[in-house]
Amino acid sequence: MARKPADQPLPSNGVAITRRSTQNSAYRTYEVHQRERVGQSTEKIKPIALIRDDQLVSPFDNLAILREHYPCYRDWLGNAYWLTRFEDVTSVFADRANFRVPTRAENCGLTQASDTSASIPAHTVWANLIDNALPNIISDALKNLRSSDKPDVTIDYTLYITTELQRLALDIPEQQRDWFSTTLWHIQRADSWQVEVAERGTAAIEELIAQLSNVNPSSAGVSNTATDKLPITYSLRTACPAATPEDLLATVLGFEARTLHGGLANLCQALLADDNARSTARSNNQGFKIACLETLRHAPPVPTVHCYARHEVERFGRLLPEGALIRLSALAANRDPQQFDCPNEFLANRSDICHREARGQFRADGLATGLSLGMGLPSKHPAEPEDRPRSLYALTRDAIVRSATALFDEFEDITLQADHDSRPRSLAMFEAHIAWSLPVKLRN
Repeated sequence: MARKPADQPLPSNGVAITRRSTQNSAYRTYEVHQRERVGQSTEKIKPIALIRDDQLVSPFDNLAILREHYPCYRDWLGNAYWLTRFEDVTSVFADRANFRVPTRAENCGLTQASDTSASIPAHTVWANLIDNALPNIISDALKNLRSSDKPDVTIDYTLYITTELQRLALDIPEQQRDWFSTTLWHIQRADSWQVEVAERGTAAIEELIAQLSNVNPSSAGVSNTATDKLPITYSLRTACPAATPEDLLATVLGFEARTLHGGLANLCQALLADDNARSTARSNNQGFKIACLETLRHAPPVPTVHCYARHEVERFGRLLPEGALIRLSALAANRDPQQFDCPNEFLANRSDICHREARGQFRADGLATGLSLGMGLPSKHPAEPEDRPRSLYALTRDAIVRSATALFDEFEDITLQADHDSRPRSLAMFEAHIAWSLPVKLRN
């Protein structure tokens, strides 16, 4: 067996990477970039079109142009590259040897904190919450929705469910629920590109960390109907006693509540907006599960993930310099006509999509699956592991399915308020793509 050259370090995934010296690579990168001028490679679309306000609601036409004509698009205004084809996005997202994907905590400024969400103790806490506390949380959320003067499925139901799960995980006292909900909202936007929003998020992080530092772990955060009399650990502070407050917050962010909240809200929006889709979802035992997976494909809550080239990489006919910002578009990849039939349509009974967690780019059944980039790489463990809870993807999917099923079972004739634009949207560029408001009429 030939010996690997010394200048090709072997990363953890076993793929040898050729690293050029700085002296050799500098002029090559410079030369390639000097071949293009602003306007020369953008004849079908201008970079400004990607950051207009209308892109917050409906970016799909411009993303389709990139996907068809510029699979690796040089964004001059954003000093970045866009990837929009399904195979390209999945290949780069999984290639951690050549590209680095910052964690959610890192993006929010918690660079020194340890995200332990993948550890068995922390993962078990989240699984216990979803498997055992979720039914009572759903019950409380249904009561909130019914008693509201202006019932809104997103605010009174989906947001409540997501916030309660995180509150219990951090052992925040019940009487601080409203404060925690507001604080968490600002934290979720701490990675915003808007300076004022990011600063509010940073202040909220400091406020929550101070709260976690001052309050000793106790039963105060779990003494409510969701967990009362259940002999199961729900608190991260109990399961991970050595974790700092920063670690606890990073771990909760690692559970990717945006996908849970957004996936549930977007699924409810799709079913409320289409009576036929709702009937299809309710027609069989797997109906809501398939509709959930279709939602994560058709309207992924995390629209874009940013990653960075670890070193100079030749890919997609381009020379990507070290540190290059790569924008992986789930919105574009999930509507790639090379992967999905009728990609722009929401089909509650879609048959050309994988019905289990994807194992990287290639799947045994040959079907693609909607990319949920916010939840990280697919689990390397079996679908039903014996020594640990099932994957974050499976837990999130199950929570969405159970919550949506309960909602439409409780209110069979629920309808959206007329003349309300309920489409998913981002509040700012690259932020979560969610149906933020779903005002409804409850007829029973």
